[in-house]
Order: sequence, then structure tokens, then C-alpha cells
Amino acid sequence: MTDKLQIKRRFFFEILIWMIWTQTILMQYVRAAVMRIPVMGSYPDAVMTTLYIIVIALALPEFRLSPKDILFVLGFSAVFVLECLFQENPYLDAYFPKFLITTLPLYFVGVALSEYENEDNVIYHLYILSVVTIIINFIYKVVFGTPMDAVVSQYQGDMDLAYNLLPHCCLVAFYARKKTNIFNIALTIFGAFYLLMLGTRGAALILLINIAWNIVSGNNSKKTVARIVALFGAIGAFLASPIYDAVILWMYKNAQKFGLSIRIFDKLLSGTQLGSSGRDHLTEQLLVSIREHFLLGTGLCSDRMIIGIYAHNLLIELWVEFGLIIGTVLLLSLVITLWRAYINSNSEVEKGIIITMLCASFFKMFLSGSYIDEGPLFLLIGLCVGVIRKNSVGINRSEIYE
Repeated sequence: MTDKLQIKRRFFFEILIWMIWTQTILMQYVRAAVMRIPVMGSYPDAVMTTLYIIVIALALPEFRLSPKDILFVLGFSAVFVLECLFQENPYLDAYFPKFLITTLPLYFVGVALSEYENEDNVIYHLYILSVVTIIINFIYKVVFGTPMDAVVSQYQGDMDLAYNLLPHCCLVAFYARKKTNIFNIALTIFGAFYLLMLGTRGAALILLINIAWNIVSGNNSKKTVARIVALFGAIGAFLASPIYDAVILWMYKNAQKFGLSIRIFDKLLSGTQLGSSGRDHLTEQLLVSIREHFLLGTGLCSDRMIIGIYAHNLLIELWVEFGLIIGTVLLLSLVITLWRAYINSNSEVEKGIIITMLCASFFKMFLSGSYIDEGPLFLLIGLCVGVIRKNSVGINRSEIYE
């Protein structure tokens, strides 16, 4: 009976991880399906919320948290609540329920995943879900979606979808190295092309960085330098060859054909791919605030009050909110935690999910988004804290569950 309960408990924990991993795309398709069901279809958000609550409740026994984990989340929550009470900032009020209920608690999920007995299998299942997500989303976008009009195609693209697809493309890229075969390589290349056709330079650049990271990394450190030289040599040769322009033009035409974005290809062909899209002016305004309030900053979400939108750069955001000293310390603490986890992890698959989430959440924070609204970043922090703790005491998963 006990074994059966443990199996059920683990099953629901794995379902919870799957739901979190697919919440921005596949779970939205599930929500759309719920809307077609009589009676239930009138309350899709309530149905999905109830589903999450049930799964979380059944998975709770797998959450083995230390007092430090609880203290971290409670401390962060206290800072957020105090800021809401003493600041007149409508942006804080808008983030209040989501941050405390769905964003910050993902730290607990990350810690639990790091200590989960079948962690490698769960991550492999996430890879399968990522494969399904990329393929189904492209089919839906091209076959059933509304084609982008000329203005959106050339000047905007679909930034939200690009960043939502990014973790899935990064995880597939990792498995293309781990399990090198035609399918994984082809899907990685396809994922890169698809992100480019969504018109968001940041997401496409991060995926290319992720692919490069996966290529140069490996068990044989002696070949790392050779891999780096070969990679940059191949990139340089490609960019200098006439094939480069032909490929960009081919992708430009296919983006038009599929009703997707030509924004990146238009910039590459015109040589304007390094433009800042007007963000330099916004950054200058934030730097003025940093100089004026360099000691303690101006509080959470104050970048929105200054420029009407988030800073698009994690370092600038932390400096504005907490000042130069505290902001720098927070970022350095985060970087050290992420790096220690990556270096200390004994599992190749665990390293793979860390690389994936580093690229899809942490690196992303320097180009788009805000940590206040980035649940995967807190999941990554929890995962890394769990990995460090697990390895610092010199135990393995089998010993944890004895």
C-alpha cells in the first residue's frame, strides 16, 4: 500500500512539472478545449485553476523543504508586501496576486525537482513535451492562425510566442547533443528558423548562444578549445560566403509564405540588425534615476513608474529598485548560485536543464522581461539551490529516499 501511495504521489508531482513546463502553450490549448465543453466552457479559468490546485495538493508530499527555503520565500514575500503597503505604485498592485501565488512559489518546485528520485526521467519527459510543443505550435500557427499583416510582419513580430518557445527549443538543442540523431538536429535547426521567423532578435540570439554552448561543452574538456575554434571558424566562413545572403533571402521568402515575420531578415539584409529599437533612450532615463538614488534605489517596479515599462535589463532593474550596492550584491549572489550549481551537478541531464533555463530565463532577463513576472527564473533558482545542497552534503538521490 505504501509503495502504491508513493507511486501515485510521484506521478502527480511529475504531472505538476509537466503542466508548469507547458503552461504558456500546450496548457493554453487545453484551456481552449475546455471552452468548448458545455457548462465548463463558460468558466475556463476557474476550471484550469481548480486543476492546478488539485494536482498541487496531490503532489505536496514530494516537497521536502528546509527552513532556509521557507525563509527565503517568506522574506521575499515580506519585502514585496511591504513595498505594496508603503509605495503608491499601480504596477506593484497589478503584480501582487500573480507574484505571490504563481511566480515566487516556483522556487519550491525547483528545489523539489533537484531532490526528486526520477529527476532525469522527468527532464526527458519535458524534452518529449518540448518536441510536441514546437511541432504542434508551428502547425497551429501556420494552418489555423491568422497571418501577420505587413506592418506586424516587418516591424513587430510575435515576441511573446518567441520567448514562450525559447525553453523548448533550448531543451531540444541539448538533447541534440546528448542523443545526436537526424531528428533532434533537424528539429533544433527548425526551432532556430522558427524563432527567427517570429521576428524577435533576443529569443533567436539566446537560442544560438544555447546551441553554441551545447556544441562546445562536453565530457572531454581537452577538446573544448578545439570545438570553440571550429565553431567560430565555421560561423566566420558562413558569414563571409555568398551562401549567407542566399539563406537569409530564402528564409525571408518562406516567412512571407507562412504569414510570419520578416523583421529579422529585413534587418539582416539591410545591415540594421544591431539597432536598439528605441531602448537606449529608456535606459538613459533609468541611469539618471540610478545616479540620483544610487544608495537605496527607488523601490520595486519603480522602473515602470519612470519609463512606463520594465527596464529590459536585469542589472539596470535591480540598480533602479535597490541601488548600486544592494542591486550588485543581489545579481552577484544569483550568478554565483547558478554557476556553482552548474559546476557541481553530477548529472548530464541536470546540467542540461540548468543550461536550458539559464538561457531561457536568466539570459532573457538582460533583453526582455522582468524577474517579478518570470516564474521560470525562480524555478531555476530553487533547482540550483537544491543541486548545491545535494552535492555539498555528498549524498545521491538513492540515499535521500532510504
